[in-house]
Amino acid sequence: MESLDKELMPAINSILPKVDSLMYSLNTLVSDPALAASIARIDGITANLLYASQGLRSLNTQVPAVMNNAHSATVKIDSICANLAILSSELKQLPISNTMENVNNITTDLSKFSSQLNNPNSTLGRLTTDQELYNRLNTVASDIDSLIVDIKKNPKRYISIKLL
Repeated sequence: MESLDKELMPAINSILPKVDSLMYSLNTLVSDPALAASIARIDGITANLLYASQGLRSLNTQVPAVMNNAHSATVKIDSICANLAILSSELKQLPISNTMENVNNITTDLSKFSSQLNNPNSTLGRLTTDQELYNRLNTVASDIDSLIVDIKKNPKRYISIKLL
């Protein structure tokens, strides 16, 4: 035992300062508030992971319905795209240049017509701006109205029928 003591003691004595230093470092590390905060954060992270995994488990039952809805939406989008392709093809076949030329011609004609209406020296301009002509036409319309009323009251005055 004594020889064991002599052999082990020097080894133990050389290890003791290292163990002491290690214990001191371990105590310093364990007593550091940052370690306690890190452990608390790890607890929070673990709780969040547990909550997330429970949420994923509940979503697992909803995924098929979501996928069915996505499939239905995809089918509708495909149908819309097909309709748009048909419409695009039909629009390409329209004679747009001829149509635009016709629109330009109509616009030019309307511009000329508008100019004639606004010109007091043109026939159309006189019809829209000459007050005397307006009054005469109004009088003629009134006279025609009176004549029609009189014809209805006294048809014999205007129509004579002779029998042979």
